Amino acid sequence: MIRRPPRSTLSSSSAASDVYKRQGINAEYGGDSCFNMLRSVLLLLAGLALNAMARVPQECIDSCERLMNGMNKTCNALCDDTAGLMSQECVASLSAWSSNHSLDATAASASSANVAKWSEVLVVTLEQVEKDPSQAEKLIMEVILKGYLKDFGSYAKCKAVESAHYCYTGLGSSNPALDGVPLGMLALCLPQTCSGSDVQAIWDHLPGASALATMFTTKSVCGDQTLGWDAGAVVMVIVCFVIALLVLGATVVAALEPENTEEEGPVPAGTYRSMTGANKSVGWKLLDCFSLFVNVKKFGQIRSGTATSCLDGVRTISMCWVVMGHTLLWPMTSGLPGYSNLGDMAPFYQSDTLLSSFSGQAILSAEFSVDSFFFMSGFLATYIGLKKLGSGKPITPVKLAPFMYLDRFLRLTPCYFFIVLCYTYISPLLASGPFWATLDQDACKDRWWQNLLYIQTIFMSVTNQGENDHCYGVSWYLADDMMFFYLVPFLVALALWKRSSTYLVMGVMGLASIIAGFVLANKNKLSPFPFDPTVGQYMNQYYYPPWTRISPYLIGTAFGVFWRDHQAKLTNTLKDRRLQAAVWVVGFGIIGGCMWGNASAFDNNPSALYTDRARGDMYVGLSKPAWTVGLTLVCMMCFARVGGPVQWFLEAPMFGYLSKLTFTVYLIHPFMLFIWVRAMTYPMYYSPLNYSAAFLAILSSSAALAFLIHLTVEQPTANILAILLAPKEKPQAKDTEMPNSADDQDGFSLSEWMSALPLPFQGESSFMPALCAPPQLLALPPPVYNSSSATEPNQLAVPLAGPDLQDSKSLGGLMIA
Repeated sequence: MIRRPPRSTLSSSSAASDVYKRQGINAEYGGDSCFNMLRSVLLLLAGLALNAMARVPQECIDSCERLMNGMNKTCNALCDDTAGLMSQECVASLSAWSSNHSLDATAASASSANVAKWSEVLVVTLEQVEKDPSQAEKLIMEVILKGYLKDFGSYAKCKAVESAHYCYTGLGSSNPALDGVPLGMLALCLPQTCSGSDVQAIWDHLPGASALATMFTTKSVCGDQTLGWDAGAVVMVIVCFVIALLVLGATVVAALEPENTEEEGPVPAGTYRSMTGANKSVGWKLLDCFSLFVNVKKFGQIRSGTATSCLDGVRTISMCWVVMGHTLLWPMTSGLPGYSNLGDMAPFYQSDTLLSSFSGQAILSAEFSVDSFFFMSGFLATYIGLKKLGSGKPITPVKLAPFMYLDRFLRLTPCYFFIVLCYTYISPLLASGPFWATLDQDACKDRWWQNLLYIQTIFMSVTNQGENDHCYGVSWYLADDMMFFYLVPFLVALALWKRSSTYLVMGVMGLASIIAGFVLANKNKLSPFPFDPTVGQYMNQYYYPPWTRISPYLIGTAFGVFWRDHQAKLTNTLKDRRLQAAVWVVGFGIIGGCMWGNASAFDNNPSALYTDRARGDMYVGLSKPAWTVGLTLVCMMCFARVGGPVQWFLEAPMFGYLSKLTFTVYLIHPFMLFIWVRAMTYPMYYSPLNYSAAFLAILSSSAALAFLIHLTVEQPTANILAILLAPKEKPQAKDTEMPNSADDQDGFSLSEWMSALPLPFQGESSFMPALCAPPQLLALPPPVYNSSSATEPNQLAVPLAGPDLQDSKSLGGLMIA
């Protein structure tokens, strides 16, 4: 997830000494000296703007005199000093513009920010602060958040001037907690001989520059920014080209092959069958793994109607929720251009803002979507693990745990690292513009090995790194999920030995995680609100570390064991309509409370979650486990086939297809967000319509690219592993022969044990596809149950198609959902 920086208060009045203290401003710069220093800053900026826009010197002096009020420096000296800080080439070009009164000079002037007016507005604000110091914080923040300090000029008009280019200076806060949040912006259209260092020199030589640095950071850039090729970019382009050739070659070969008219039976466990079903050499089979015919056909295979099919809907909706939250936050936290009306989004000077509204709370609550993924991953790990491996000995999962870890690594890493490397080396080459720059790509070049080992969240929490100091922020989920998975073989082994022991272990670990969250929240005043002072610490100390995020996963593993043992009894018990109503009320009540229970807390800044420590500690420590409990109750109703309209919607076959893309969409959507945010040339104005359009554009483009990667990278990887890990055919064993313990563990081959458990973002319906998709997408016929089965009440009496997988020991190919 992307960090959401907190707000830091800015002020310029001597009477607002408490504000200065919070900002760390030296006392010597307070009072009139600080006010006069800022006034001189604005005058110099006005002189710079007027010179840059090729105005005649007298106009510079006139504008200066309108702002001058008892300053010791004359306006003539001010304007001369401004030009004197620039390079000779830049000054010569500006002089030529001024003396010739050229069309380029006039167009450049029209394309530049009106810094004189910008300065006058701020001076008026400072004068009001001087008259009423008690309103200093509100007035300064109102000027910043309403966008009065952001004047972007016109990038398009400036780009049309052949001899000019677009230069800007971005203003940020010196407070590290506000890193990434743009506070101000000045843009000028200057001759191409002027550079960013010319503009930055003005800021670096301002009177009282050291005091200014305690409040603001400045960065000046000129011209369109482009990022050059390096060895990594060349290698990744070659890799993409090779993959394209393999896909094209395999698809052409498959198209030229004669159609197989023989009726095909079910695919045996651990084997791979090509499109035609013909016997082929290993080389041809490996090439056939990239065939679009093969992979499109497999994408269209889902198994609707399993007891856990509702998880496909939960998974898909949760993925959309993640994209929704990131679409709102990325423009806010990734530097310029940002939002032009940030004050309408956060309660800095008014309480009626987006983040305190019903819809804003729903967007902020996207954090809970990750807990839904943790719950589903933990539930399916133990539920399917006990279903497939329940007849084995307790020691067997422990003995074969390394092979399960290896299988999981091999199935996840190729697609994961392909996307990370494309983001690192290819995404910076795809566009250019005044604000085009890398975010965390450099961190990926230095710390890729942390991601490869799935341990980056440990370094995030221990080293307290900044958001752009670790590689590919969203990958934190995969790291935590991988570390959680290391526990699964041992939990399954405990469950096979004694059920009470596994419940005890899971309960102790979950309770310890919740207590750790309480302690950290109380000690560090943690708050998840995007503009509270400790939100950065919240991300590094609570949100990322596996020891504070494992409780939803453990709730899932515990429910997986519980449902496996008691699904028959629970299904019969939940036939009571009154009990059903009670479960729905409690489940949705908990979910609604987690999403909207803190709406009143976000009416002010800092929020009540920061100022009221009892409330903040309770929310940080309990909200995520509580959300998981509410989701568990909803899923239980659907598993018991008494979910009604909720079950009908979540089990819609269309989610069976879309859920196969959730893993790739999760990984690829930051790639799309990076291009969108960094390619902007003007700030985004937040409105429900603008935001909705941006969200749908990011979601649809991410899904389209994810589908392409699924067909060309993710599914071919699964096909190749199915071939390489396929069990060897063994001769018919005699009755007197004992099974070979090296190849057969309690009736399973090694490859079957390795692929026994699903991956993150993978559900039972897509773990082993068994049938072609039905034609309807939202009409799910009611299942027919086999009432004669005492242990499998959710068993379909008649399989929808293909083999009945619910009680089969066939584990199938390695299908990544």
